[in-house]
Amino acid sequence: MSKLKAVFQEEIEKLYLAQLEEWPEFAEAVRGLAQLQYRRVRVDRRTVLLQFNPRRIANALAPAAPEEVAARRCFLCTENRPAAQRGLRFESRWLVVCNPFPLLERHLVVLAREHTPQTLHSGTLRAMAEFTLQTGYPTLYNGPRSGASAPDHLHFQALPPGRLPLERQVPGRPAGSDNGIFFDQRLPRRVFLAAGDPGSLEEFFLRLLEAWNQAEGRPPEAEPDLNLVILPPGTGSAPLLAAVHPRARHRPSAYYARGEARLVISPGAADMAGLVIVPRREDFARLNGLLMRRIFREVSTGSGPFGELAATLENLKK
Repeated sequence: MSKLKAVFQEEIEKLYLAQLEEWPEFAEAVRGLAQLQYRRVRVDRRTVLLQFNPRRIANALAPAAPEEVAARRCFLCTENRPAAQRGLRFESRWLVVCNPFPLLERHLVVLAREHTPQTLHSGTLRAMAEFTLQTGYPTLYNGPRSGASAPDHLHFQALPPGRLPLERQVPGRPAGSDNGIFFDQRLPRRVFLAAGDPGSLEEFFLRLLEAWNQAEGRPPEAEPDLNLVILPPGTGSAPLLAAVHPRARHRPSAYYARGEARLVISPGAADMAGLVIVPRREDFARLNGLLMRRIFREVSTGSGPFGELAATLENLKK
């Protein structure tokens, strides 16, 4: 590990420990993590980990319509964040803060210092990959129509390594630093991109984006609905890996159902990576592999369109 990486990791740990001392509400939220309940279900021969986390109800119910987002204050802007929340500079553009409603201990949010819309253009993916390289933390991005609770303010999240089922579900992860692309048709469907450094990974992703937009008739600068997870290098010479989850819709039909049929599940990147956040006890008790498969099937790109996308993206290898 380079000295620069070690210093940055130490600074993040200092921030986290200081916030536990200085910010009572955050300390209470972290203590509450010990009381969370977990349950495993199987979807398409893979493990999905359900987490009962009542503190995440506001995120699950966050407004999605543009007019609703515009009508509320941006909770990631400096003037609206908790007074006790401190941050650590990352590069010139970003601020690292502790998530006040954590999924796990050391759950971080990396937010743009300026109020700017959520987008993967303008260097976001490169910054995610660089953060992953420096910390070893997987980084997660929710598209503005795919789980972002603040689609009006650019940000991504970071979680401690080894906690996402996705990290143990990569099929045929390639070794070496050469660019690679491969696909997983199982739910939730994933496109994997491999590259040796953050700049190459971003360049590869932008080529994917251009081909994807062209195939589906969108403008070149458009961002398809998606979730993205950057995984750190594995042992030996394994490269950086991006897991792209193409989305068909923001929330499943059960989210909008009435009465006992309702399931308050609003999938974001962590959920698509196999850690499904369930804020209501009745939903946690009811969910099973069949219901989770239905949710993933509804919010993921369909098998037909995904197959067409895979065929289009295969050309990127050539």
